Amino acid sequence: MEWLKPFEANNQFEDNTNSLIDFKIRECIHESNVQKKYSLLTQFFLLLGSQDDNSVTSLFVENRIDNQVIEEIIMHFDNTKIVLENELPSEIMLSKPNQESLSFIRSNKVNPIVKNLYGTINNTQYEWRPQKSHKILSEFIEKYEDMEFDEVLDC
Repeated sequence: MEWLKPFEANNQFEDNTNSLIDFKIRECIHESNVQKKYSLLTQFFLLLGSQDDNSVTSLFVENRIDNQVIEEIIMHFDNTKIVLENELPSEIMLSKPNQESLSFIRSNKVNPIVKNLYGTINNTQYEWRPQKSHKILSEFIEKYEDMEFDEVLDC
């Protein structure tokens, strides 16, 4: 695989022992007046979250959670927690994809990139094991443009 090169990861954690950040984790309660919307973001996060029953998917936000994230992502998970730093949201922790939403996504056309990443059937058990890090050499990758998928990259 000439498009991969072994990569030595450096310590990527900063020492924040002197910082005065107040962390809280709160459960997100879905409001009944908010409608679920289905989109490419919904496909991406639902199929990612359905890969393992015990998985938690993190979505990082900057101080606010907009309506699109609520309607197209959060509303499709049965367990959602919000991480607050100094009373401002910084992360959304998603787990337990809603089965009704999953069925709807799987019964409709899935974006080709999302389908290639996750497929549409969850029947594989994953086992954690130490991983080697690799760097992808972009000059060996054939480009595939999908303007619709650019929205997922923003998240």
